[in-house]
Amino acid sequence: MLYVSVRYLQDIRVKMADLVKANIYQKMTLDLKCAMTTWREDNDLPAMSEEAIEEFLATNRAIIELAASDMYDAYSEDNDLAELGDGSGGCNDWYREYLYERVTPPDWDEL
Repeated sequence: MLYVSVRYLQDIRVKMADLVKANIYQKMTLDLKCAMTTWREDNDLPAMSEEAIEEFLATNRAIIELAASDMYDAYSEDNDLAELGDGSGGCNDWYREYLYERVTPPDWDEL
Protein backbone atom coordinates (compact mmCIF):
# COMPACT_ATOMS: atom_id res chain seq x y z
CA MET A 1 0.00 0.00 0.00
CA LEU A 2 1.32 3.40 -0.96
CA TYR A 3 1.11 6.07 1.69
CA VAL A 4 1.75 9.70 0.83
CA SER A 5 1.14 12.42 3.34
CA VAL A 6 -1.12 15.33 2.58
CA ARG A 7 1.70 17.70 3.54
CA TYR A 8 4.01 16.10 0.98
CA LEU A 9 1.39 16.49 -1.76
CA GLN A 10 0.82 20.11 -0.77
CA ASP A 11 4.57 20.76 -0.95
CA ILE A 12 4.70 19.28 -4.45
CA ARG A 13 1.74 21.42 -5.52
CA VAL A 14 3.43 24.58 -4.21
CA LYS A 15 6.71 23.71 -5.92
CA MET A 16 4.94 23.06 -9.23
CA ALA A 17 3.07 26.36 -8.94
CA ASP A 18 6.37 28.14 -8.30
CA LEU A 19 7.90 26.52 -11.39
CA VAL A 20 4.98 27.60 -13.58
CA LYS A 21 5.11 31.14 -12.19
CA ALA A 22 8.86 31.25 -12.84
CA ASN A 23 8.25 30.15 -16.43
CA ILE A 24 5.62 32.88 -16.88
CA TYR A 25 8.01 35.44 -15.36
CA GLN A 26 10.77 34.33 -17.75
CA LYS A 27 8.48 34.73 -20.76
CA MET A 28 7.41 38.18 -19.59
CA THR A 29 10.98 39.37 -19.12
CA LEU A 30 11.94 37.99 -22.52
CA ASP A 31 9.07 39.93 -24.08
CA LEU A 32 10.22 43.11 -22.35
CA LYS A 33 13.80 42.57 -23.54
CA CYS A 34 12.55 42.17 -27.11
CA ALA A 35 10.47 45.33 -26.77
CA MET A 36 13.50 47.27 -25.55
CA THR A 37 15.67 46.08 -28.44
CA THR A 38 14.00 44.80 -31.61
CA TRP A 39 10.74 46.70 -31.15
CA ARG A 40 12.62 49.96 -30.64
CA GLU A 41 14.79 49.36 -33.70
CA ASP A 42 11.71 48.53 -35.78
CA ASN A 43 10.31 51.92 -34.73
CA ASP A 44 13.46 53.92 -35.56
CA LEU A 45 14.60 54.17 -31.95
CA PRO A 46 17.96 52.97 -30.70
CA ALA A 47 17.97 49.67 -28.85
CA MET A 48 18.50 50.03 -25.13
CA SER A 49 21.84 48.89 -23.75
CA GLU A 50 22.07 45.61 -21.87
CA GLU A 51 22.79 47.59 -18.69
CA ALA A 52 19.70 49.77 -19.14
CA ILE A 53 17.56 46.70 -19.80
CA GLU A 54 18.86 44.93 -16.69
CA GLU A 55 18.28 48.05 -14.61
CA PHE A 56 14.71 48.35 -15.93
CA LEU A 57 14.01 44.68 -15.15
CA ALA A 58 15.53 44.97 -11.66
CA THR A 59 13.53 48.11 -10.90
CA ASN A 60 10.29 46.46 -12.03
CA ARG A 61 10.97 42.93 -10.77
CA ALA A 62 8.22 42.95 -8.12
CA ILE A 63 5.67 44.26 -10.62
CA ILE A 64 6.60 41.61 -13.18
CA GLU A 65 6.42 38.90 -10.50
CA LEU A 66 2.96 40.14 -9.51
CA ALA A 67 1.83 40.03 -13.15
CA ALA A 68 3.15 36.46 -13.46
CA SER A 69 1.43 35.45 -10.23
CA ASP A 70 -1.86 37.04 -11.31
CA MET A 71 -1.68 35.27 -14.66
CA TYR A 72 -0.99 31.95 -12.94
CA ASP A 73 -3.89 32.48 -10.55
CA ALA A 74 -6.32 33.39 -13.33
CA TYR A 75 -5.41 30.41 -15.49
CA SER A 76 -5.33 28.10 -12.48
CA GLU A 77 -8.80 29.20 -11.32
CA ASP A 78 -10.17 28.53 -14.79
CA ASN A 79 -8.30 25.21 -14.92
CA ASP A 80 -6.58 26.44 -18.10
CA LEU A 81 -2.87 26.23 -17.24
CA ALA A 82 -2.37 23.84 -20.17
CA GLU A 83 -3.57 26.63 -22.48
CA LEU A 84 -0.36 28.55 -21.81
CA GLY A 85 1.54 25.94 -23.76
CA ASP A 86 5.17 26.59 -24.49
CA GLY A 87 4.77 30.32 -25.05
CA SER A 88 5.02 30.13 -28.80
CA GLY A 89 2.63 31.68 -31.25
CA GLY A 90 -0.43 33.70 -30.36
CA CYS A 91 -0.40 32.98 -26.66
CA ASN A 92 2.46 35.46 -26.28
CA ASP A 93 -0.29 38.06 -26.43
CA TRP A 94 -1.75 36.51 -23.30
CA TYR A 95 1.45 37.22 -21.40
CA ARG A 96 1.43 40.81 -22.64
CA GLU A 97 -2.17 41.23 -21.51
CA TYR A 98 -1.19 40.61 -17.90
CA LEU A 99 2.21 42.30 -18.12
CA TYR A 100 1.60 45.53 -20.00
CA GLU A 101 -1.33 46.62 -17.90
CA ARG A 102 1.19 46.93 -15.04
CA VAL A 103 4.52 47.86 -16.65
CA THR A 104 5.55 48.89 -20.15
CA PRO A 105 8.94 49.39 -21.74
CA PRO A 106 10.33 52.92 -21.97
CA ASP A 107 8.93 54.93 -24.92
CA TRP A 108 6.11 52.38 -25.39
CA ASP A 109 3.38 55.02 -25.29
CA GLU A 110 5.17 57.50 -27.55
CA LEU A 111 4.40 55.58 -30.75
